Amino acid sequence: IHFSYVAKVKLPSETDDGCRVYQLVSSPIRNTLKARERRVIRFALSRTGRAIGGRLQRLVGVGPSATTWQLTHGPTFANEMAMLTISARGDIELVMERARPDESGDPILEEVVRTRL
Repeated sequence: IHFSYVAKVKLPSETDDGCRVYQLVSSPIRNTLKARERRVIRFALSRTGRAIGGRLQRLVGVGPSATTWQLTHGPTFANEMAMLTISARGDIELVMERARPDESGDPILEEVVRTRL
């Protein structure tokens, strides 16, 4: 995995029992992608890229998947760590952070994403 993201998963209606499903991808140690590679990934995740992908699926005779993913955060292309906190009431919070130097060059953690799931 060369990038991090949060995606909400939509299950087929016949299997949807009201639960929430997310795909959380955090890449703490990853190979750096070139700018061109990052642009290709962003394009593939865009509305136009998804439309082209859908057309290619139909061309080869593959129908749309009953399960879909919708990115809610990302993609981001830094080394990031993720932490899930689950409260006693069952609330879930996701925090993604990355290390970076502060103004004096000392390492700090920078928050990239904070969201309730």
